[in-house]
Amino acid sequence: KQLLNYIGGEHVPAAANSTFLPVECPATGEVIAEVIVSTASDVDAAVAAAQKGQEKWAAMTTKSRAIILHKLYELIRDNTDKFTESIMQEHGKNRPEASSEVAK
Repeated sequence: KQLLNYIGGEHVPAAANSTFLPVECPATGEVIAEVIVSTASDVDAAVAAAQKGQEKWAAMTTKSRAIILHKLYELIRDNTDKFTESIMQEHGKNRPEASSEVAK
């Protein structure tokens, strides 16, 4: 599975690079994904997109932000098993440790 950059709400390739690096499960050494090698211009694009997003966030009412954060909580709660599995693979943690990370 190849993972691209996520900038401005979209998965995008690196601006000037198509090199991917393997992501290994520390517990097994198995390659679980590949991530694209980003460039300075990719970082600049991500920072610019984040600044635009922050401006929109700051302009929202407290109630609107609370609604979004509550929805995020519900999504995390409803997908705890998926997050736990990802943490187990990416960090080599056992299930109880990974589950406690999600709960934090």
